[in-house]
Amino acid sequence: MLFVFGHQRSGTNLLMDTLAASIACDVVNEGDPAGFKQFRLLPVPEVARLVEASAPGCLMKPITESLNFREIMQAHQGSRAVFIIRNPLDVVPSFLTEFRGALPAVAYETMHNYRWTRLRDAGVTLECWTEVDRVLDKYAGRFDARQDLPSVAALSWLLLHTALRGRGILGAAGCAVVDYDDLFDDGGALSRKMAPLFGAPVQIAPARRSRRETHFFSSSVDVELMKHCLDTYHAFRSGV
Repeated sequence: MLFVFGHQRSGTNLLMDTLAASIACDVVNEGDPAGFKQFRLLPVPEVARLVEASAPGCLMKPITESLNFREIMQAHQGSRAVFIIRNPLDVVPSFLTEFRGALPAVAYETMHNYRWTRLRDAGVTLECWTEVDRVLDKYAGRFDARQDLPSVAALSWLLLHTALRGRGILGAAGCAVVDYDDLFDDGGALSRKMAPLFGAPVQIAPARRSRRETHFFSSSVDVELMKHCLDTYHAFRSGV
């Protein structure tokens, strides 16, 4: 079983399509009732039965549970995972376009999930959240979450990636981190990064869709927040 994780609007759908075109597998997206209920994975026994019924294996995308990648992989023995990152200058405008009408609710959920329910839902230790708390303390009060929606989207991106770095996704056994740009690389970057998950060389064809590059920067985005996002993005790309 291979899980795909990542922030919304980071290219998870395109990654799923790209992998499915090159690897024999059954694709189960987060809206598929065969593997999910309300975008969360079904209980382990039900997912196990789904995998057993799939001769080539399953490709599943529980991106709303990306923060729980360790618990998910531990619950599903032998599973592997790939996490996709994308430049926040591209993610923010895509996020705004997709969720603009719902962003006030997204703003509330961002604060609620990371400030109040994170320990219960993610089941992680307090030490993992030190840097997340620093981010919340530094940025959460610096803009109007009901008005400055670009900053809300940037903060959401930063919180997830900060937490994942704290949880050790970089270098985690059975987990690969790929960049959105890798999907379009004719030099085989995606194949090289995925090969350790399979224990052998694997050939994955580049995405057939043309690359969408926005590199948008809104004057309303908190400048220091966006710089922090970009520093975090480059740290992920460097594997540190």
